[in-house]
Amino acid sequence: MERKQDRFDLSGKVALVTAAAGGFGMAVSRGLAEYGADLAITDIREDAVNKVAEDIRGSGSRVIAARCDIKSAEDIQAIATRTVAEFGHIDILVNIAGYAAMNPVLDMTCDEFDLTVASTLRGAFLISQIVGRIMVGGGRGGSIIHMSSIASARALGRGTGVYAANKAGINALVRELAVELAPHKIRVNCVAPGLVEVERYFTQFPDYDRDVSARLVPWGRVGLPADIGCVVAFLCSDDADFITGQVIYVDGGQTAAQRMARSDVA
Repeated sequence: MERKQDRFDLSGKVALVTAAAGGFGMAVSRGLAEYGADLAITDIREDAVNKVAEDIRGSGSRVIAARCDIKSAEDIQAIATRTVAEFGHIDILVNIAGYAAMNPVLDMTCDEFDLTVASTLRGAFLISQIVGRIMVGGGRGGSIIHMSSIASARALGRGTGVYAANKAGINALVRELAVELAPHKIRVNCVAPGLVEVERYFTQFPDYDRDVSARLVPWGRVGLPADIGCVVAFLCSDDADFITGQVIYVDGGQTAAQRMARSDVA
């Protein structure tokens, strides 16, 4: 087998990344740019995503940025159309966007439930459909990656019930899309983080303790956004050509050990 010298080379590829102003999104966007991709990055926070774009442009990559609400088909279509107009095609979609109301099922309102579904599972459906049609029409193949969670496979407590149901739905959607799009050489996968330290944990879980949480992870530490960015870069590259329809757990062994506790967050 010939040894490849430039692992994960994404030169000439165009990636669309949602929620790019968040911890996962920034790591993914910077990683894809580092490996040579041109980027269209979005977030519901326009000022924040424009700042991420400026930072990435400083490294020499071509980047466009736009506000996009994942609940809006019009917003998604607008950035997808702009991306094709600017760069000619879309090869990679990394969908990280989503909102989750954290409440026990018995306490959750219908409005909270509907908002979680609209911004997570429905959003994944909308962007897969809109960008998937562009990819199929372009005839270049491609890679679609959705962000899942270990909550899709393990009960975590802490009011994650509806969030978990949506992430499990994304896993199923990915499997179906992988089969539908395989004839077009478009691979579809999930990345499912375990405990990864990003800003939202400090607001959603004010009792978060890094040392306590690290003891729940067999690897001995909590994850970092860069741990997710590396896996995404691999799945976007031609080195992952035979991987589709999979949920890749990036969790330091949490799901393998099944050491779940109410102090887990994911």
